[in-house]
Amino acid sequence: MTFQARPLDNVTLTVDATNARLNHEVNTRNAVIHIQDGTGHVFPSNTPTTTSTTYGSGNPATIQRLVYRHGDEIDDFTNTMSYQNNITEVSSTGLNAEWDVDEKLHLEFDFHSSESESKPLSPYGSNAYIASTSQFARVTTIDYTSELPVITLSDPHPSFVPIYGAAPEDPIANGHRYLTGASNVFSYMNNEIEQSQIRGSYDFAGSDFEQYIDVLKFGASMTDNSVYSAWHELSAPNWGGVLAPQWNLFPNYAGEYAEGLFPTESLRPYFSGLNGSNRIFPSIVNARYQDWFGPYQAYSQVALQRGQNPTLICGDNTLAGCSNFTYSTQRYLDEETLALYIEGNKDFFIQDMPASLVVGLRFEETDITSRNFLPRYSHTRVVGTDRVEAVRTGTSTFETTTGNYDYLLPSVDFDIEPMDNVKLRASYSQTIARQTYDKLAGGVSINVSIPNAAQTPGNFTGGGSEGNPSLEPFESENFDLSGEWYYGDLSYLSLGYFQKKTSNWVGVAHDQRSIQGLRHANRTGGELNDPIAANDAVSTDANDLVIFNVAVQAESDREETIDGFEVALQHDFSDYNPFPFDLTGFGVIANMTIVDSDANYNNTTPNSNADGQFAIIGISDSHNLSVYYERFGVSARVAYNWRDRFLNFSGSSSGYTEEYEQVDANISYTIPGTNVTISYDGINLTEEGRHTFERNNPAYTTWRSAGHAKHSIGMRWKY
Repeated sequence: MTFQARPLDNVTLTVDATNARLNHEVNTRNAVIHIQDGTGHVFPSNTPTTTSTTYGSGNPATIQRLVYRHGDEIDDFTNTMSYQNNITEVSSTGLNAEWDVDEKLHLEFDFHSSESESKPLSPYGSNAYIASTSQFARVTTIDYTSELPVITLSDPHPSFVPIYGAAPEDPIANGHRYLTGASNVFSYMNNEIEQSQIRGSYDFAGSDFEQYIDVLKFGASMTDNSVYSAWHELSAPNWGGVLAPQWNLFPNYAGEYAEGLFPTESLRPYFSGLNGSNRIFPSIVNARYQDWFGPYQAYSQVALQRGQNPTLICGDNTLAGCSNFTYSTQRYLDEETLALYIEGNKDFFIQDMPASLVVGLRFEETDITSRNFLPRYSHTRVVGTDRVEAVRTGTSTFETTTGNYDYLLPSVDFDIEPMDNVKLRASYSQTIARQTYDKLAGGVSINVSIPNAAQTPGNFTGGGSEGNPSLEPFESENFDLSGEWYYGDLSYLSLGYFQKKTSNWVGVAHDQRSIQGLRHANRTGGELNDPIAANDAVSTDANDLVIFNVAVQAESDREETIDGFEVALQHDFSDYNPFPFDLTGFGVIANMTIVDSDANYNNTTPNSNADGQFAIIGISDSHNLSVYYERFGVSARVAYNWRDRFLNFSGSSSGYTEEYEQVDANISYTIPGTNVTISYDGINLTEEGRHTFERNNPAYTTWRSAGHAKHSIGMRWKY
């Protein structure tokens, strides 16, 4: 369930009642915004046009409330009813064969074919929504002093006084609510993977090469990975209302809609457990999407009869029309990868200390073919006095682009035992990972509406974006050092250091070019003619080609290092018990990871998009502690997990996830003399919630969810 309000012009507030998420986006072209801290200080009210980044510009650590005012005007307060229904089916077949050619040579063959398909299971599409809106108040306040940010609407327009008599307490009142925008989205994805592998090993024991190598391993594989994704949206953006509201007759407008169309329920239980939940809106509209689809059709028909011009739902105002389309976005990506590897290992002694060396080399070559379904354009035309628009022909064609890369990847692992039960390890390797599918998808998508059309010839007037199947994969050069002490049959202590030098981070390069030969519409002497007189006249001057500034995915020369330490301990009390009572079967497992990166986000910099600031998201320390018991058919474990604060997005602003801890437990018991096991699992027993916030400022909450424990019991029978 999503709850959205636009209480003032250019202000959007959103509450997701499922997980207590709150976001707000502001364009302060006309609005006045007050930012108040804990001392009562109010920061400058005429804030520049931004999103929420602005609220960190004064003293972000002490922000307590934001107040939006918009003179004598009002804005809408919106509820959205959503529907989601996709089904995913997975199938896989495989064949494995092994052959001991002789005592030394062993061969294995493996083939598998797998497919995953995700598609809509409903005539409404993969996901759909219908919104309802009411006109409401002139002042909105967001209070950050409680755990859950609280939105308060006040100062209702005088037109509402006959309805409420005073400032309303419940903003979901149905007295002036009406249906507005709607959308049906159809998404489809299919992924097919076929892989053939042959692996082998040869034992050199007893041969002339035994002094150099013990076992040689080798293999080859062919992998074909085909990904097809498609997307289409049918939109009915009737934000002024399917039936246009009678703005001077607010009290009478609700009579246009059927009784019971806007049922309400209590909102506060969705946020129970969070401080501030008793002050949020008392109720919310909660209807079924399916119950609004028919009325949306009917009210659209009434609007047509009145001479209004609503956008019909699903294009032709029928449920069948929802499925009558060709996917507007279609992407095919095919990767064919040949991989070869060889690996040799040798055990030996260094001054009576056992040692081992493993050396490997892997070769990979990948060919990528991308096909994107892109619209065709015939010409441009003038729209207004300062824009041109690319005119679609109504057809689309597939544009094919290709890429290729090959890599030789070495790896070395060495270990030595300087004393009994102590082992030291060192390793080096180079690894690669394919870039994400969206970055690899080729073909140029352009902006249909092109600003500043009155520029002189040769100036850039359009924008666009393009993926790049020629992107090199993400690379990492890895170093690892560790020491391990095995002081019991089931007990050990280890300490390790790791370092990863990463490269081929993808950024954006800009390429200025013409697209499909489009020329500026009706240009004379570098200026546009009267758009009313001839808005489809196309210049024939070659200098008047529309030049698009295309943002292309490209590798940067950035190299970043991630390094850290890992400590792990496993102690079983059957190995050593310092206590005067029997602890056989009990044990403890603990580990801690400390990680750092040389690409941290600077929260004092106002805009990372403007200054090119780069940061690696998701980097944080963590530690875990588990206590277990294994004896007499009982297996029990209690685990404590902790993760430190980390950056989860960056861009025009930054967002952080607060540190989080969780306690889980599981226990199972196998009934003696049977193959029956009963079990219990408890997740998040301490009911910890989640918290994200802007610019390293925990008081400025952007997302909050109450934690809930999950309990499950089960029984398993083996035969």
